[in-house]
Order: sequence, then C-alpha cells, then structure tokens
Amino acid sequence: MPSSSPPPPASPVLPLVWAPHPTVAEHWLLTLYIKVHPKSRLESLAPAAAGLPYALVVHVREVPEDNKANVAVVANVAQVLGLPKSQVVLSKGAGQRFKTLLVSVPKALAPTVSAQLAAWGFGAFVQA
Repeated sequence: MPSSSPPPPASPVLPLVWAPHPTVAEHWLLTLYIKVHPKSRLESLAPAAAGLPYALVVHVREVPEDNKANVAVVANVAQVLGLPKSQVVLSKGAGQRFKTLLVSVPKALAPTVSAQLAAWGFGAFVQA
C-alpha cells in the first residue's frame, strides 16, 4: 500500500500588503483584507485577532443595501488612516462581509500611515 503524504499547506493570505503603486510613481499601494459587520450599534475599526486571514474588523451602522455599508467602510478607513476617501477603493467583496481594499498612499504620508498600522500591532513599513 503506497503511503500518502499530506497535501502541502495552502499559502496564507496576508492581512495587509505594501507594494509600489503600478501607475502612480509617488504612491504606495496598500492592500487591506477586512471583515465588515454592518448594522452595528456602534461604528468601530479595530485590528483582527492574530492568525486570521484579515487585518481589520470594521463595524458600521449602515445597512448592507444599495452599497451604503461599503461607502461607510471606505469613509471610515480613509478617515482613520488620514487619507481622502478617493484614495481608498473597494477592490473585492462588494456583496460580502470579507472585503479587499486598495489604499493609494502618497510616499510622503507612508510613515504616518505605517505608524497608525504599527500602533495596531502590524509591523512597521520598511521601504524597499
């Protein structure tokens, strides 16, 4: 009887990823994986527990109808990171609780955004 080896572990999803922006040379692109709780009593944005495949847990008061909760999530994340709403884009998960946000961070503001993320327990951003 041949011995079967276990399948290789799936590569984990990183909760946030910094990369050079593909089209804007003076910006970094931050990819955030989040979980959203719509129709919450209070609005909050907090880091997720270690080991989960998402970085932030976002609670919003808006209902998940007519894109209201998604707009609130983008606005809350932009406000907390100190960026305009136009620099935070919902990339995936418009109709789901798990979402991917793409945040365009100007290189001049990268240390400030990195400091906010480091305060939440994420590693500091290291420029390549």
